[in-house]
Amino acid sequence: MHSPGNQKSVTGPRSLRGPMGWPLWGGGSALLLLILICGWMLARPGQGNLEEKEQVTRGVEGRRVREASAVRAVAGKGDGLLKEKIAAIRGEEDAERRQALLRGWVEGCPVEEIRGMLDDLLGQGEDAACIALLRRWAEVDGRAAARWAEGLPARGLREEALAGVAVVWANQAMTDAAAWAGHLKGGPERESAVLAVAGEALRSDPVEALRLAMDLPANAQQEELVRHGAMEWAAQDAPAAAQWARQITNESLRERAMAAIATAWSTADPVAAATLAMREISKGKAQSDAVMGIVQRWAQTQPDQAAAWVARFPDGELKETALENLEVLGAVGSVEGGK
Repeated sequence: MHSPGNQKSVTGPRSLRGPMGWPLWGGGSALLLLILICGWMLARPGQGNLEEKEQVTRGVEGRRVREASAVRAVAGKGDGLLKEKIAAIRGEEDAERRQALLRGWVEGCPVEEIRGMLDDLLGQGEDAACIALLRRWAEVDGRAAARWAEGLPARGLREEALAGVAVVWANQAMTDAAAWAGHLKGGPERESAVLAVAGEALRSDPVEALRLAMDLPANAQQEELVRHGAMEWAAQDAPAAAQWARQITNESLRERAMAAIATAWSTADPVAAATLAMREISKGKAQSDAVMGIVQRWAQTQPDQAAAWVARFPDGELKETALENLEVLGAVGSVEGGK
């Protein structure tokens, strides 16, 4: 039996071993270190990768530039083709064919190119092409087209450009177009833009059209717009239209509006329309216009009632004219009975 003091130690320092059983010292450790370094380099975005990415980016940008140039060339802008294209369209002798060519060319123009085209054409005597391009632009971005038009010189194309934008923009966004037109500086340009927006609003929103009309100077254009707007509103809600018209302070304008309302109202309720015409419109042209309008519509559906109403008129020019209208409409028997 060996005593502990004489026993030789067999537990010297152990060698550390890697995952494959290789010792971590010597050749095995070098191999593991090499593997770790390679993995780290592959995971790290190296300079080679960055250069490759930059090359790809430059390639994409270059392709986009080439594509944009091609688009401009197709649209007639690149390499001086714009003026040649416009000249070719203008050279067409047939007016309808010329308009068709211009319309087709404008519709094919990329919207993002229109601003540059307008800048190139401005001052070159190509007003028709400018207006057509501007209207196309307004279909997509009315506000941007309006800003461009507002930046034009005071004379020349500016008024027509503003009105053209107003028409198109009103069909896309009535509220925005109306607000823009109302904030333009006073004068013929503002009047043209407001009239354009109001004209587009007549059928879809006659109340808005009338609101815009009352913000215009008192002239024949305002009167005509009020008359049409009142008639359109009366076709939808005659009592409301009449109530609005009663608040107009200008007597002539008020009676023209009332006459239009009475005429439109006669289709749905000729008795109410007749009452309005005789009680709330003074004797004169406005009342005569209203009465004739009522007679013509009423006689088509209820000739006896229309004749009886006319028969109660006091003798005079109004009654004679109304009876003549009844006779023209073929309500002769009704006229005789009404007499």
